[in-house]
Amino acid sequence: MPLTGAQSISAREHIIGTILDQQPGSPLVVALTSAGIEMVFDLIILSETEIDALVYVDQQGIEHPLPVGHRGMLRALSEYVAHRDVSGEPVGDDWSSVTKDAFDQFRIGATYYAIHTGLNPSASRALSGTTARATRDPLTDFKKGIKRDTSLFPTLKDEKQWDTWRRTVIAQA
Repeated sequence: MPLTGAQSISAREHIIGTILDQQPGSPLVVALTSAGIEMVFDLIILSETEIDALVYVDQQGIEHPLPVGHRGMLRALSEYVAHRDVSGEPVGDDWSSVTKDAFDQFRIGATYYAIHTGLNPSASRALSGTTARATRDPLTDFKKGIKRDTSLFPTLKDEKQWDTWRRTVIAQA
């Protein structure tokens, strides 16, 4: 049975106050309130773009983007709800079943790491203190894919060589 408006607002308060541990005047609460996020379902379906666009107004009236940590918590919350659905324990209408300990364990666990880094969680092995996961360096991958032929790149040491190269390029253009 779907939640009523009051139940959804209560569930949002449980999530923000208990699970995310935010006080009423925190930047996250102010940003969500100013964005009109009042129901729990509005909170968990925020897209990456919408999360990045959240702003809050401080006490001096200056608008600031939501801090990175708060944006990360919102992303983790959405992933946690999806993870529970996939793992066969959907939240459904019982938002009180979401506990801070379970959420925190998910955020520091291998499943969230795999989701967050784009790896397949079913194919990734659990992280442990003894095994370090090698991170991929995009620059190294790029350099591996380039075949270098030094004859294609002449060394231009003095002004005379630059002029010859410039005339050749202009003529070809």
